[in-house]
Amino acid sequence: MRAARKQARDLGDRPPALLLELVGVHEAAELLGLSRSAVVERRRAGTFPEPVAELRCGPIWRKADVEKHAHNYSRWDRRGGG
Repeated sequence: MRAARKQARDLGDRPPALLLELVGVHEAAELLGLSRSAVVERRRAGTFPEPVAELRCGPIWRKADVEKHAHNYSRWDRRGGG
């Protein structure tokens, strides 16, 4: 119990779950330097990560998954494959 309280203090008294960075379509588009419609098209084409949730406001992804996609997709572009 003490370790959990100390960790909470170290995190500025925020629960660890609140530190999970999530992004929607708009934020994903900004991270990738694309339009929102381009993100939707990549998703339809099956080249985008699966969202962690589908809310009424739209899909939600882990920021790390979108960043990984950006890294992998830029490698495909350099090879001429995507």
